[in-house]
Amino acid sequence: MADVQDAQGDPGNGPGSEYVDANGIILLGLYLAFVTVGLLVALWAVWPSCDDNRAPTVTAVKPGTGPASGGTEVTVNGIGFTQDSVPYFGGTAANDVTVSGSSVIKAKTPRHEPGNVEVQIQRECGAATLWRPGFTYSADTAATPAGTPAQPAQALTIEPVAGPFNSQNLITIRGGSFADRDQVTVGGAPISAKFDPAGTLSVTIPAVQKPGRVDVVVLRAGVVVATVPGGYAYVDQMTISGIQPGSGSVLGCDTAAIAGNGFVDGMGVTFGVVPSPAVVVNSPTSLTVLTPSHARGKVDVVARLGPSSARMAGGYNYTCPAPAERVVFFMVILAGALGGVLHAMRSFFMYVGGRKLIQSWI
Repeated sequence: MADVQDAQGDPGNGPGSEYVDANGIILLGLYLAFVTVGLLVALWAVWPSCDDNRAPTVTAVKPGTGPASGGTEVTVNGIGFTQDSVPYFGGTAANDVTVSGSSVIKAKTPRHEPGNVEVQIQRECGAATLWRPGFTYSADTAATPAGTPAQPAQALTIEPVAGPFNSQNLITIRGGSFADRDQVTVGGAPISAKFDPAGTLSVTIPAVQKPGRVDVVVLRAGVVVATVPGGYAYVDQMTISGIQPGSGSVLGCDTAAIAGNGFVDGMGVTFGVVPSPAVVVNSPTSLTVLTPSHARGKVDVVARLGPSSARMAGGYNYTCPAPAERVVFFMVILAGALGGVLHAMRSFFMYVGGRKLIQSWI
């Protein structure tokens, strides 16, 4: 009987009984499959997410008014706040900031000139959608000569805040206790104002020689009631001709140069619907901005100041960042570990089965 078994090539017994191990080939296939799956799982686990860095959103600021000297304790409500979130009022960081969870920030307002300012939340990279109702700074009551009635503190808003420099523009001033004979100066030039009983002043401002910002001042009987430094901007036709580089990480914090025309201090730039946390006007034809965090894909880039704006459709492309070297190293180690475990299991079962190991795969 033993001779018959040897003649039939009983695996593992008799002389010259080397053979092709079908089970080993199956295990080799499983080994390769497990290594492949392991690599994919490792890649999924450690690859940076494209959706974990959305900008926070402001939903309310209470109270909505305070003195220009600052120090008003405010509560900012919203969504997606993190420990590095800081409220900015008109571009100036708040003081004594305390983040109480993902939806509440308590802080004290910084000093600022009278007027309405936008409120946004800035993180190390990225910013909130602007809270356009904003916060209104009221003018601090200034000391007046003896015998002169104190003028009421007034917080002014100007609409629009910008217009073409080479044509007349109608602006409306709100927020003050105006009287029929109040006067207005724009850039130092006195201009007749039309009083509206609803509490506004309408002013037609003349064309000027060149773009730039000018102060807006309201006077009553020659006494300054309120001043908005740089409250109105004369602008040229705004355009965007290029952005370099044209793509960057969804995490934000990349520097981009924007070329165009008609750029003025105080303007904003948005990527999609998310404003840039930092905009530097280098010249009327050049901007440097810090990109905010955003979801993956192409977005429009818009430069805006008041009613003047310029748009580059699909001007910036957000991409997922490549994994760091340590991520690739981790993936290789994990794949090797899985391969080693599979090889050990194969060897164990082969020995237990009493089979002679002819070769190893690794």
